[in-house]
Amino acid sequence: MSIERVSTQHLVVLVNEKRLPLAEVARLTGLTRQAIWKRLKAEGVLVKRREKGGAPGVMVKTVCAYCGVELVRHKRQLLKTDQLRAFCGETCYFAALENPNYAQWRQGCRLARAIVSQRFPLQRQHVVHHKDGDNRNNDRANLMVFATQAEHLAHHRGRTIAPLWDGAF
Repeated sequence: MSIERVSTQHLVVLVNEKRLPLAEVARLTGLTRQAIWKRLKAEGVLVKRREKGGAPGVMVKTVCAYCGVELVRHKRQLLKTDQLRAFCGETCYFAALENPNYAQWRQGCRLARAIVSQRFPLQRQHVVHHKDGDNRNNDRANLMVFATQAEHLAHHRGRTIAPLWDGAF
């Protein structure tokens, strides 16, 4: 179907009545999602997803990763935020981040970097991670190196990040 021949009424049927996502309508018509949205909004016929009669989102049942309460979340939201785990709220989220084994000791971080630098060429932005959270345990098998602080934080948030170096191997 050519772009010139796509009528606004046809777009209304696809988006508001058949409830197809804008990406699917864009694929069918050859228009961009933004062009479809602007056209429907200009005509005053766009039904937003959140309004009654709007396009339904796919809901997924899951459980809170901390307390185990059953939750219902939008699948798109879980994918969009790249969250692997869902939480009831901030209380459960921050409680899950706490590590009871964490023992802060600045000298342990320095020693860990010295130990790793004997086997791996460390750069300034590399982060040395203690697997058990105890900075006093500088056993080589307990240490990993991440490329950046962002990757290190993503590892703590539950994402699967491959370390640059793992002392266990």
